[in-house]
Amino acid sequence: MAGRRKPPRQSSARKPGPDRYGVWDPKSRAKSGTASGLTQFLRDTWLTSAQRQGSYLNGRARDLGWLDKHGRIDPAHRNEFLNLRFNAEDSINAALDDASNNIAYLRARGLIQDNSPAALARYAYIAHHEGAAGAAAYLSGDPLQLSDKHWNRNVPRREQARYLAANGNDRSAAYRAYMDDYIDGRIDPRRFMVDSTGVQVPAMGTLYRRPPPPPMAADQPPTPALKNGPAMPELRGRPPAPGLPAGRRRW
Repeated sequence: MAGRRKPPRQSSARKPGPDRYGVWDPKSRAKSGTASGLTQFLRDTWLTSAQRQGSYLNGRARDLGWLDKHGRIDPAHRNEFLNLRFNAEDSINAALDDASNNIAYLRARGLIQDNSPAALARYAYIAHHEGAAGAAAYLSGDPLQLSDKHWNRNVPRREQARYLAANGNDRSAAYRAYMDDYIDGRIDPRRFMVDSTGVQVPAMGTLYRRPPPPPMAADQPPTPALKNGPAMPELRGRPPAPGLPAGRRRW
């Protein structure tokens, strides 16, 4: 799950369907960039994953005889290898492998605070969206160093002013609020469980160390605090509408 990407307004891997989640499309391509396939791997990420010893894609490329003597994809087979992104089985297995690798990366840094299956799915998602290093920064609770490009590609322009105003004009806090709202509103691992009876999905904001609130503007009235509760909804912004981004830090 390397590289960063914005969440699309409609997941590039899904076509419109009977519900707000759409229908998965193994042959999907992003409208911009190189993300392709069911799990929307970027071109460079797919190739880099194949170079990691022991990875699913490394084994797949080795079995096909497509690795050169340096353990990289032979240029003569590069396009064929990239086209494996459109094979649903390869796309899913590669995503699972990268998710497991990213969880191990976050765990080694003490950033996994909840080991329930639903929580791990959300940790995997944020690493999918931000990349392993980006997810570590996100989960640390420290202020995020966001480039204009990353902010603009991930937070819809029509939502930016509202999230900034609700978070003291602090772009780091606004970005976390938007992503937390998005994940809470759209990433529900119970939809993919054989039996989700009794499974509770934790709010994204409870899965990492919360940064201190941004300083309040002099003319901003205080907001009533909730004792031992989450941030007031108006401070974070309402959950995105159904048509908003579907996690797009592509793979």
